[in-house]
Amino acid sequence: MPVQISDGLKRIIQQHRVGVMAKDPLAAFALNEARAVVAPDGDLALEDVRENIAYVRYTIKKSQAECDECIMSTEDVKFFLKDIFGSKAPHIKDFMITVVET
Repeated sequence: MPVQISDGLKRIIQQHRVGVMAKDPLAAFALNEARAVVAPDGDLALEDVRENIAYVRYTIKKSQAECDECIMSTEDVKFFLKDIFGSKAPHIKDFMITVVET
C-alpha cells in the first residue's frame, strides 16, 4: 500500500538531501534569526556552508518594497550577518551572497 507524504514533509526531506540543514544547524539557526530583518522587502536562504563560508541567497522583492532606500544593500546584509553569526554560529567567518531580484 503506497504511503502519501505531505508537501511540508517533502520540503523537509529535500532540505536534508541538500544537506545544508543537517550539515550546519547553527548556521541555519542564525540565518533564520536574520530573515526577520530583511522582510518584508526580501528574504535570505542558506544555500551551503563550506570551509567556514556561508553561501547565502538574498532575494529582493522589489515589487513589494516601500522604497528603493528601504532595501538593505548587499554590504549591509553581509555586515549584519557577520554580527548575528558572530554570536550564534561563530565558526562562520565569511559570506558569499548571491542577489536575486523578483
